[in-house]
Amino acid sequence: MANKYDLKIVQKTLDGAENGTDLGIGAVSTGKTRFVCWIKLYCPTTNVVSIGEASAATGALSTVKDKQRLAAGDTLAWPDKIDIDNPLFSISAGNYLGVTTSAGVDDSEITIVYYDE
Repeated sequence: MANKYDLKIVQKTLDGAENGTDLGIGAVSTGKTRFVCWIKLYCPTTNVVSIGEASAATGALSTVKDKQRLAAGDTLAWPDKIDIDNPLFSISAGNYLGVTTSAGVDDSEITIVYYDE
């Protein structure tokens, strides 16, 4: 049984633009919630990155949980440290953690620390 002490990390190059990038972590299992604890973004070009809940691995976000505008070459990580007792946001069962961008394929990178409970 996974819990907040079973942290997972996903690192991906964002390539899906408004269609989203498949993070490869699948949908949240029935009866579980996915808690996102830490995010790091690197964008080599000016970009707006939206993170939230989606009904499919790729596609539009049904609920935007966070949106960040980054200038070319920016790296942003938040919060300062991982706090498993105070996650940034959650994704409900049956849904996916989705990420979309305003720019096309631009090699933006994302790292996400999360757990399912």
